[in-house]
Amino acid sequence: GWEAGLKFRPLAWLDGRLAVWRQTASNEARRKLNDPANDAENVGQTRRQGIDLQLNAQPAPQLGLWVGTALQRSKILQADAASAGTTGMEIDHVPHLLYNFGADYRPGDALKLSAWVNGQTSYFLERSNGTGKFGGYALANLSAAYRMTPALSVQLQVRNLFDRYYEYVWWDGAQSLHAPGTPRSVSGTLVAQF
Repeated sequence: GWEAGLKFRPLAWLDGRLAVWRQTASNEARRKLNDPANDAENVGQTRRQGIDLQLNAQPAPQLGLWVGTALQRSKILQADAASAGTTGMEIDHVPHLLYNFGADYRPGDALKLSAWVNGQTSYFLERSNGTGKFGGYALANLSAAYRMTPALSVQLQVRNLFDRYYEYVWWDGAQSLHAPGTPRSVSGTLVAQF
């Protein structure tokens, strides 16, 4: 495989990174999902490729913005003899787009407020690409961190703010199996440095 990239700073308050990559495998193997013996299986000759972009902006001293995204594609170039019909299909569980973006706001030295979204598009469940696509989601999150003393801070975080249902889905050979993601959750953390 290979990766080529560049870092850039077109403005004093804006920087980023762009990378293009490709990975080929002559004989890709993977663990079988739901296999009681934890066996592996041969996928065949594969290619994965993508573009990654990351941007960080600081338009004001108290405001930071960031975006990260990855576009990716996968293909079975030559399938294993046991599954010859999957040649030319996509590798399962590879979403085409992954993304996150957000903002950090510091109204003062002690307080930091953050909001961000992370998500991905859906993916095929198995190598024949015949069982549909699942697994896409977009989740909003919030956090507030307050430094009480130089050595003590507290953080409150809300994940999946709008309580969106999402799931990890896989194929067991006969049916799709669905594992729900975490619903809205609120957590608090106390951090002491010494």
